[in-house]
Amino acid sequence: MAKIALLIGVSEYLPEFPALPSAVKDVEAMKEVLGNSEMGGFDDIKVLQNSNRQQIEEAIYDLFADRNKDDVLLFYFSGHGVKSQQGNLFLATPKTRKDKRGIVTPTAVAASVLQGQMNDSFSQRLVVILDCCYSGAFTKGMTAKGDENIDIQAELGGKGRAILMSSSAVQSSFESEGSELSIYTKYLVEGIKTGAADTDNNGKISADELHQYVSEKVHEESPAMTPQFAPVKEGYRIYLASSPQDDPKLQYRRKVQEILQRNNGNIDFLNRCLLEELCKRYGISSEEVKAIETEEMEPYILFHKKLKRYEEIFSQAVEKYYPFTKNTRETLREIQSLLGFRDEDVANIEERFLREIQTSSQNDEIELPSERPIQSLLKRPIQSLSRLRNDYVMNISPSEVLEQFFQAIKTSLQNDEIELLSDKNVDYTKLRDFLKNREWTEADIETAHCMLKVAQQEEQGYLEVEDIENFPSTDLRTIDQLWVKYSDGKFGFSVQKKIYQSLGGTKEYNREVWEKFGEKVGWKKGDEWLSYSKLTWKQNSSSHSTGYLPLVFRGFILGVRWGLGLFLGVDKVCTILSRRDL
Repeated sequence: MAKIALLIGVSEYLPEFPALPSAVKDVEAMKEVLGNSEMGGFDDIKVLQNSNRQQIEEAIYDLFADRNKDDVLLFYFSGHGVKSQQGNLFLATPKTRKDKRGIVTPTAVAASVLQGQMNDSFSQRLVVILDCCYSGAFTKGMTAKGDENIDIQAELGGKGRAILMSSSAVQSSFESEGSELSIYTKYLVEGIKTGAADTDNNGKISADELHQYVSEKVHEESPAMTPQFAPVKEGYRIYLASSPQDDPKLQYRRKVQEILQRNNGNIDFLNRCLLEELCKRYGISSEEVKAIETEEMEPYILFHKKLKRYEEIFSQAVEKYYPFTKNTRETLREIQSLLGFRDEDVANIEERFLREIQTSSQNDEIELPSERPIQSLLKRPIQSLSRLRNDYVMNISPSEVLEQFFQAIKTSLQNDEIELLSDKNVDYTKLRDFLKNREWTEADIETAHCMLKVAQQEEQGYLEVEDIENFPSTDLRTIDQLWVKYSDGKFGFSVQKKIYQSLGGTKEYNREVWEKFGEKVGWKKGDEWLSYSKLTWKQNSSSHSTGYLPLVFRGFILGVRWGLGLFLGVDKVCTILSRRDL
């Protein structure tokens, strides 16, 4: 049995197509892992870079011709995939061009050429890996051949075909920010090189295991990109590579993967302790640990980086273009697609900004006042005295306007009650009453109760980062405004946020900033972080540091004392203190 591969990468194109520098680098990376005797173990690997159509088609012929039935044959392509008007897939070459009818088909390699050579081959172990746009269109019209009753020998791998595709028949594939390789190939290489794609831990990586590993990684980084897998005649059991068994570094990597998947790309306090103990048991160096965690966290970091980019773009779009025209909305959708997001990935961002601007617009729409013109103006932001006077025809002097204005503000602050609004029908009456009576302990516990109820995590008893990111702005503001009002501006999430950001705090955890913040708000004395039992609860708010409360992230959860409290991790505290709606 021989293992033979043909790897093709096309980076250079005519002006009709953008260049793909990663394509030739993809081929080099694949050759490295497939040719390694301890990984892919392929006997013969042929590489073509920026070759013309004839060279590619001849190489395809040579790959599949005169082979034995047990040979494993692998075809890999990285470059532009294009579709004809009929929806058929073509692999673009450096000379591929378009005209008014679309792709000029004689300038590209038709997927049907590859299918035809596969059909004529005696080999029963055929693998095709396509890292290109619309690669899912390859399986259109594909037929299977071979004896239905052939027994599959596990040691030799399954007989048939395995088609791994970076995208569906209607999707584009993406390059990976900060990487020389495409997203799809980057994780193909990683899965083989680290052995992490060997999900059943039997020392071999099959086609279906590699697909599963790559799909999960790609989804973490670019959810809109959905790799496809088409096994034929049990082709999913074709073994492509070996993996180290009982390797401590691989075991540690798998545990990191498990934690990150369960916690949306975060490692909280308890799991950090778990990983530290595993490091000691496995004898893994700090450098190796850092390298493993960096690799495993990369797709999550890139996802959130791109999500932050979309948030910034959408925020500015709302300021400049709202209400959106059809063209503006289509442009935003195009940006969303290029960043690799589905509608559901950006829905919370869009909903938050649109709700804010709609609420602002509603507050601006007030009736003309009659007897108390100045007080009615308090229902919306006052930008300037001239704006105030222009809105209403008043034959009074500026000094009289100011006097009425400040008197109205004073009266409003004394008499106005905060409206207990909630998007989740949560009752904040008890929280308001506790705060009115300056019963800070009870208010802190009730805050935790309310937040768990809003996030529907009462049974779980704590919030994940995702819960905090998706926490309704209306409820967060209600909770915060109650704390601020009844502490005379001393306590509240928004107060803590101002302190945190004044020290340079961001959503990303920074130990130095975090310790300064703890000292500033009174949670840390010297080198000691005060436990919940050591925190004081004086009724007079002036006796505490500004930002001292609420303490839900260090306090009670449903009546049970927890070491770190509601959010179980500094990363989650950083998340809420970075909310833009506070």
